[in-house]
Amino acid sequence: MIAHLRVAACGLALCGTFLAAFSAGPAVRADAVAPPAPGMERLYGGSLLQAAAAGDLYASLALLRAGAALYETDTEGRTPLLTAAASGAPNLLDALLAAGVRRGDTDAAGNNALHLAAAAGDIYTVRLLKLRDYDLGSMNPAHETPMHLAASAGHLAAVRGLMSLGADPVASKGDRFFSPVIAALQAKKYDVSALFRALGTDLGSHFAAGYGDIGALEEYERTNPNELTKVDRMMRHAVHNAADAGQVEVMRWFIQRGHSFTQASQDGMNPVQSALHLDNREMLELFFESGLSLLYRDSTAYGNTLLNMAVLNNNPGQLEWFLDKGVPVGLANTRGNTALHTAVEQDTYPIAKILIARGAPVNTKNERGATPLHLASEKGATALASLLLDSGADIASRDTSRRQPLHLAVQGGHIALARLLIERGADVQFREKRGYTPLHIACERDDEPAATLLIASGADLTVGDERGHTPLHVAAAVPARKCFALLLSKGADPNAGDKEGRTPLWPALEGDHLELAQALVNAGAKTSHVTPAGRTPMFPAVRGKSDKAAKWLVANGLTVDAVDKEGRTVLHEAAAYGEIDTVRFLLAGGAPVNPLDAQGRLPLHLAAERGNVLSVKVLVDAGADYEKPDAAGRLPIHYAAARGHWGPCQVFILRGRQVNLPDGDGNSPLHLAAESGQQRTVKLLLGRGADFTARNAAGKSALDLLEASVSEGRKALGRSPAEAAVHQGRETTLLFLRAVLLDETRQAVLRGDAGFLARILDVMPAAARSKTLGLTPLHLAARAGDMKCLETLLAAKGDPNAPSDTVDGNTPLHEAAAAGTHEAARRLLEAGASAPLQNAHGKTAAAVAREAGYQELGVLLAAGETDS
Repeated sequence: MIAHLRVAACGLALCGTFLAAFSAGPAVRADAVAPPAPGMERLYGGSLLQAAAAGDLYASLALLRAGAALYETDTEGRTPLLTAAASGAPNLLDALLAAGVRRGDTDAAGNNALHLAAAAGDIYTVRLLKLRDYDLGSMNPAHETPMHLAASAGHLAAVRGLMSLGADPVASKGDRFFSPVIAALQAKKYDVSALFRALGTDLGSHFAAGYGDIGALEEYERTNPNELTKVDRMMRHAVHNAADAGQVEVMRWFIQRGHSFTQASQDGMNPVQSALHLDNREMLELFFESGLSLLYRDSTAYGNTLLNMAVLNNNPGQLEWFLDKGVPVGLANTRGNTALHTAVEQDTYPIAKILIARGAPVNTKNERGATPLHLASEKGATALASLLLDSGADIASRDTSRRQPLHLAVQGGHIALARLLIERGADVQFREKRGYTPLHIACERDDEPAATLLIASGADLTVGDERGHTPLHVAAAVPARKCFALLLSKGADPNAGDKEGRTPLWPALEGDHLELAQALVNAGAKTSHVTPAGRTPMFPAVRGKSDKAAKWLVANGLTVDAVDKEGRTVLHEAAAYGEIDTVRFLLAGGAPVNPLDAQGRLPLHLAAERGNVLSVKVLVDAGADYEKPDAAGRLPIHYAAARGHWGPCQVFILRGRQVNLPDGDGNSPLHLAAESGQQRTVKLLLGRGADFTARNAAGKSALDLLEASVSEGRKALGRSPAEAAVHQGRETTLLFLRAVLLDETRQAVLRGDAGFLARILDVMPAAARSKTLGLTPLHLAARAGDMKCLETLLAAKGDPNAPSDTVDGNTPLHEAAAAGTHEAARRLLEAGASAPLQNAHGKTAAAVAREAGYQELGVLLAAGETDS
């Protein structure tokens, strides 16, 4: 009994000491605590940790005095200090801190003493630790502060207390925003989130909807209805967040208030799609109850049906659920794809099997005319193709390019599937839109196994495409030679002609495949063959990237001076398409340098049009007549200028070619370069003396043609990138040419060349009212007293009252007054110049004249002020 009284007395003394210490601030000192009852240090096996865990304050203090281990840990990694914090023992905690234990220890989860006190909702201990300088913003490895733990545990008083102590309610770290408010919402502690809102931390309706906080939504409905319709930067409403989080009751709440569940956000997603993706059938059921149509299509560019989306989610259970609901199995999206199309595209055999078993039509065509079998053939899905064929798929169905499934299987290199289709009766001779049979396609890909299969299955080696090209023509155009060799070995005719009479030698030579051409000759192809248009194999040979083919043909007896029925020679062809070595070879072999074709063009015309400056130089050095016009009166320089080929233009100019000679329509090279927007060439021609005032036979200047082409281009809609680049070139050339004319106008006035000024203004009347360096041409003429230029500018409607854009703000009359040019001033007054007008300094022209010492002129101008 005496021992018990002694323990009680000790406890009372300790509590009094602790309360005094907490209110005053200093830590409890060991010598300020009454001695514990004898023998208590032997309780709990001498373990301070166990005593603290048991909540036995007196035993804990006795063990602490007896020197028990301070850092023993339990299975959660908690020391006596952490255990005291977690179990609501502030007096023991304070004694431990006074004893000097490590303050920064954390448990296995990384929580310190303040975290654990907050998690326990012990605001008294939290305040004690704050007084002992614990950091309210400290975070555990999960990026949680003490307030996070208090909020997620639903401790209202602790949260309020932490806020009063200065804890941050939106503290978050890491890539994901996770504040104490989120912690409360995540734990469904909605009373805590309401407290945060009341204290000024409101995350808005999107978070409330996503975490199921209907109370918050009702609060917004009462106090701030606009919050419920706010959108984020992706144009998502709170209802989208509810769908993404699977919050069915929140969704019901929104629907009951008239919110749409089919409205898409900026990324094309809506709540229906979210529910589908999550396979949230409870929410989908809610949508059906609320009016969602079984024929629903989503808001994406594909307009997918519910079945399409179930297939895309690879969710057979969801698919069958929709089918059981009554969604038509053959319903197609806006691209014409049924769920079966989508299943084949996704290569999901089990789903395709379900759809077919549920009655899916197997021959429906999408917007490209493709059936599911087309798609299976394109992907090489042999098992799916077999399933479709077994279910009645049409093996001869054609898409919008007239391709049958076999064409697509061969195009994709799917030999096993091609074999299956052939075994099931696919037509190996059928020609698609270009006239290609499956064998043409195999040869285009140089797919020898496919070609072998097709030939073995009866493919015709002689059938031609829409141009008359046989499979051998196609194989000869391909660098690889496996199919080429196969066709020759199977007896393909090396002399078969296409619709223009060209044999397989032509594509081989045009493609620079000399080895294939030689193999054709070895197989019997005739190098002496001439097409109905009069073309020999030399014509395609000179188009290659080297002169080897041309040399080989000449060695085999062909000539370099061959001419077709249009008068076009081999040299014409080389100049238009070939390389410089080929041009040199032909000239060295005696090809005539100046033959005319049916349009009167020389090889030089074609080289200039192509822009190959080396070919142009070689031809000119060989005696090509660069002064020879074609039937339309165009010289080689006209061809080069129209295409913007700066180099050839420079060659002709340096050879003495006059840059202002017109073609048959009166167009100079400058007209043609300007009209097509070739700024660099326009600059070259102007620098070489091109006359920008010249007019063509239709009375148009180079500027007129350029402005017309720019105006037309601005009206065009849906330009291709190439067309947009051409238009941009014209726009920049127009700016450049106008700037040149404005500068020439200024220079003409400065040098007093009224005649040239008149020619410029005839081409560009607006130049009379333009300003360069702040002055109009009329300012300059008035200052100089140049009456001829002045009259020319006034005749072109130059403005006698235009103020300058300089600091003086003078009109032309002010300039005449300052320079003392009496006649100019008189003529300006006659032309309507206003004498009372003031410049930027508030001075009239009369005042300016008097200041400049021109008293007589000042009197004249002052009289003009009176008259006005």
